[in-house]
Amino acid sequence: MPDISPKVAEFLNTHWNPGMGAIDGHDLRFIHSILCETEPKAVVEIGCASGVSTSLLAMMLPDAKVHSFDKGERFYADKTKEVGYLAKALSPEGRAAIEISSGCTSLNVQDHYEPNSIDFCFIDAAHKHPWPAIDTLAVLPLMKPGSYIVHHDLNMFRGKGMQYATGPKAIFELTPGNLRSTFASRVDKSETVGLKTRHITNNIFAIRVPKHKARLAERISEAFLLNWDPMRAGKLVPDEHADEFQKFLDRTHNPIVGSNFRLGRARMDIFARPARQKNKVVAKQPSANGVIAKAMRIVGLRSST
Repeated sequence: MPDISPKVAEFLNTHWNPGMGAIDGHDLRFIHSILCETEPKAVVEIGCASGVSTSLLAMMLPDAKVHSFDKGERFYADKTKEVGYLAKALSPEGRAAIEISSGCTSLNVQDHYEPNSIDFCFIDAAHKHPWPAIDTLAVLPLMKPGSYIVHHDLNMFRGKGMQYATGPKAIFELTPGNLRSTFASRVDKSETVGLKTRHITNNIFAIRVPKHKARLAERISEAFLLNWDPMRAGKLVPDEHADEFQKFLDRTHNPIVGSNFRLGRARMDIFARPARQKNKVVAKQPSANGVIAKAMRIVGLRSST
């Protein structure tokens, strides 16, 4: 595998610091290994932030177009800076290879790409579950078979207090092993010498998109049936976005995928209601034994109780 160029290493070491959420040297080497294998031309990024990874992708892929989407207009960690501000540190040629769509989510990607047209996608946006699942399913129909979707911050599920997010971990566990690759499976740690890194290594993983995507979509949609990460206030997925995403799933994926999101959302909506409304909902629910008995009648079994 070709080495990372001195210019790429210098850019990372100049602009990265441990307080940033951006990719470090370990993550860069992992991504570099995939880029060398696939030589992508159509590259999409979900979550631009400062533009560290956006810039590095453009530098490593001089013949590619890197299109980054970010919900924000300003960099989340410093509102005085616009999203993707570090891309301005590149040469004119490097800047020309980058397009940044701020005020956009993963659902906007379909406005720019046809099905089976994206060669590589890097997802490093909202990590609270179920956002990584939402972002993955939003781009999956647009990905070429054999391409890669890379997720960052796998280890955020280990965070303390409210500083944790289980989204990437849920996707990792639900992705079939034969479609999944990790830092340890692709990179020797010694290859990151000279690059700034965190103390952790296995913080990134990739999904290889299969020829037939339906089963993978179903597996990932099972994430919606797991408990969604909590929010201090409001809804984790605003109603407007959830409505649009539901329409997208019903239009693009098979019915199981849309049904799983619908059920997961309904469960979380109960928890988002005031306590008095929750009690009314719970009071209307049949008992567990009643639900089990009904299910057994449907499949033709007889209860032993």
